[in-house]
Amino acid sequence: MLEFQAFGHLMQRDGNRGPTAAPQNVYRCADVEGDGESDASVAVTVETDDQWKGLCRVLGADALPTQWGTFEGRRAAHDDIDQWIAKWCRHLTTDEVVGRLWPAGVPVATVLAPAEVQDLAQLKDRGFLETSLTPWPGIRSSTVIRFDLVPAPSGSTADRHLPRVSTTHEILVDLLGVEPDEYQRLLATDVIGNRLLGKHRTR
Repeated sequence: MLEFQAFGHLMQRDGNRGPTAAPQNVYRCADVEGDGESDASVAVTVETDDQWKGLCRVLGADALPTQWGTFEGRRAAHDDIDQWIAKWCRHLTTDEVVGRLWPAGVPVATVLAPAEVQDLAQLKDRGFLETSLTPWPGIRSSTVIRFDLVPAPSGSTADRHLPRVSTTHEILVDLLGVEPDEYQRLLATDVIGNRLLGKHRTR
């Protein structure tokens, strides 16, 4: 509604596409997973004419429609361009696609399942993922939002003691100043808690 009120643009469902890139989508590759299924994909985004030219060089395009040379033309022909890229990607692995497009200046990356993100060295080195001890389920990796009151730990997880996650009581009462009586009321009415509820209820 805000987009329409401010700019008169009625937003529609656009899948993996965005308003500032064309083509932009996720394309299936030839990798075969342990279950025998081929469900690996890469994400490709073209925002500039130079990136488009790099994509065309890699894919070996000699006689493309002239209108594809402009952003507006690529937006209008996005479905056809998707089919062209998808056909090329389908016979290559994700590593092969990334290895060919990235050096050509085309933004591309392998699509990862959520469970695979915790193994990315880049995120670990930036402190985005932190291994911690929790009451449940124990040792786990999670995303971290750091505040000035909570200094970032130094060294790798393997070289130091695992940090302990603050409890709900410590955050609400000690840090945010919620009165103890109010904390107990919230706890008793299941507004907050330290255990799973619903079908996983443990109390």
